Amino acid sequence: MPPIDIKILTNTPGPWHVKPPPSMDRGNPWSVYGPDDFPLAIISVLRQPAQANATLIAAAPEMYATLRQFVERVETRDIESTLTYARALAAIAMAEGRQS
Repeated sequence: MPPIDIKILTNTPGPWHVKPPPSMDRGNPWSVYGPDDFPLAIISVLRQPAQANATLIAAAPEMYATLRQFVERVETRDIESTLTYARALAAIAMAEGRQS
């Protein structure tokens, strides 16, 4: 598999974070914000679970970066994978809403 040039990605760089709706009334969306606190995504509460969906979306940049690093380490058979493993665990925790 040829290496992917991360420079071709044009997404907003991370970290992204989730903000709950101003009130938990039905119809108030969850939001995902970029590092500059500008909203990136509004998650409809009409489709549950909105909070879990927003949390998973917010974890995307870290999950992508960790996966890319993992693939590069496997391809080069780099045995220094402790940091990659720790980052992978942190990205999973973030996606599961256990880490902000």
